[in-house]
Amino acid sequence: MDEGIRQDLTAPTSTADGSTPLVSVIMPLYNAEAYVEAAIHSVLASPFRSLEVVVVDDGSTDGSAKVVETLAETDRRVRLLHQANAGPCRARNVAVAASRGRYILPVDADDLLAPSFIADAVAVLDQQPEVKVVRPTIDFIGGRSGRWHLPDFSLRLLARRNHIAACALYRREDFDRVGGYCEEIKAREDWDFWISMLKHGGKVVRLPEVGYYYRVVAHSKRFRDRKLAAHVIRTLNIRHAAFFEQQLGGPLRRMRSWSRWINALTRPLRYRKTVTSEVAPPVKQFVEELPWRFAAEGREIFKNRNAIRRFEVGEDTLVVKEFCLPHAFNRFVYRWFRSSKAQRSFEYARALRAHGIGSPEPLGYCETGTCFALGYSYYVSRCSTLPYNFRHPDWSGVGNGRESLARHRRNHRSPARSRDTGTKTIRAATSFGAKRRTASPWN
Repeated sequence: MDEGIRQDLTAPTSTADGSTPLVSVIMPLYNAEAYVEAAIHSVLASPFRSLEVVVVDDGSTDGSAKVVETLAETDRRVRLLHQANAGPCRARNVAVAASRGRYILPVDADDLLAPSFIADAVAVLDQQPEVKVVRPTIDFIGGRSGRWHLPDFSLRLLARRNHIAACALYRREDFDRVGGYCEEIKAREDWDFWISMLKHGGKVVRLPEVGYYYRVVAHSKRFRDRKLAAHVIRTLNIRHAAFFEQQLGGPLRRMRSWSRWINALTRPLRYRKTVTSEVAPPVKQFVEELPWRFAAEGREIFKNRNAIRRFEVGEDTLVVKEFCLPHAFNRFVYRWFRSSKAQRSFEYARALRAHGIGSPEPLGYCETGTCFALGYSYYVSRCSTLPYNFRHPDWSGVGNGRESLARHRRNHRSPARSRDTGTKTIRAATSFGAKRRTASPWN
């Protein structure tokens, strides 16, 4: 979410007694003149008083905004914002940015909230910090009646289908952590949001009492979204590739229920190898997810044929080098007959440190490709504290260390070792500490 939104829309909204609200109900509004008044009244009817209702009019062309303005004049807990039509994700992000509550509850403008849900859900989040989401039991209203039977939460199931409705209570800090609702996805945006929030852990609690009434009408967005299935799956695979790899063994497929079987059958055609030193679990998980996280995260340090990026993982600062695709024949050779550049960088750095020669601590490497050819490979080290940089043309401050390394290589070189091997070793030792250049001790 754009941090500037929050700065521009700091909300003066307060509860009926003037205090800061604990719960912010956010409501995107688009042409719901017939239903929005009942929706807001259902929220205000809650015996839980420490709340606010932030409504964002998403460019409505009917009288929806006027209805909300009238309610806002009579109850200071209601606030109306306006935006040009940009969709529910943008509207929810704007609403959260303008809100002040510790807990966030999305409610659609054509649905109804049961009076007891907010108080019961807040009690769960207050008492159980491991719980990230509290969802209601839901009944249908409007064009359909009866219970909406959604299964119990599991990550494996969340990878194949969304089984958490948009209306569920969660913490603002989790909203900030995942960056809000993705504004690139045009449908099933709540599915993407729940994956972002829960893929790294957290419990979901469903309250047994009916807490929400979902209205079904002929033009419901839920039905319109089905036409965008291909777009949704493509966007989810781009944004959560590591999650689907973990839960489904590969990407989410158009035949979602068959994703694990299809991925299992095609697995022999895909190659991925991960090796790590003794590292903390978050770092190990990071190395395993590198093929998907490298391009989307981190801060770029250097980019030419190869690329180097810096990442913050837990309390560690890591530097990752991505090696470009080798030429076609070399891809086959590196896959079957020769170690990849990432593997050699990892092994060289470990050897240097074993001999007491300064080198950034090697943490692991990851290789990708097919059963026939190597693809991209990645070498991971802990960020160096040495005073080297990637752009200084003269390697300022590196001369003494380079000469020491050259002397060490001369003293320990076996007769059969080639001049080229020594050059590659020096490159591996300095690849994250200085601009790479050939510096063979035998030149």
